Amino acid sequence: MVNIQSKSQARRVVREAQAEANEQRAQRDRDNVDYMAAFLVARTRLAGVDECQAERVSQIGLEADRRRDEHRSECAAAVQRIRGRGESVGTIAALANVSEGEVRAFLKAARARGAAPPDDAAQPLGAEAVQHNGSQASAGAAPLEAPRANWTRQVLQLRWPTG
Repeated sequence: MVNIQSKSQARRVVREAQAEANEQRAQRDRDNVDYMAAFLVARTRLAGVDECQAERVSQIGLEADRRRDEHRSECAAAVQRIRGRGESVGTIAALANVSEGEVRAFLKAARARGAAPPDDAAQPLGAEAVQHNGSQASAGAAPLEAPRANWTRQVLQLRWPTG
């Protein structure tokens, strides 16, 4: 501490202290302005990233919805073709390892979309062989069952290969 003998000397010491304090405060204010500018710029960029993310999430959601619809349509069409070939809902569900309710839901979706089974799917399995080979037409219903059994066996081998 400085030994102060007069009021003028005390005033000078106080003014110097105030000047130094004012300079420090001014320096802090200048630093704060720089830091505040950096903060505001970074905050604006952060908001831009959030907006970009929201937009991309929305786009991804739309793309996902489109793909889901596409895959559901494919499932519905495939199940409808199999059903059109004479397979029961239970058989389709067992082969696909899904519930009958799920198979029915896909059939309902196919009907709602107005998707008619293709011409070849409307015939029972094996009917094309009967049409192309007239000698089998007189043989009765047995030729119709053999291709269905082969088809079921082939599907089971695809799902659970035996060796």
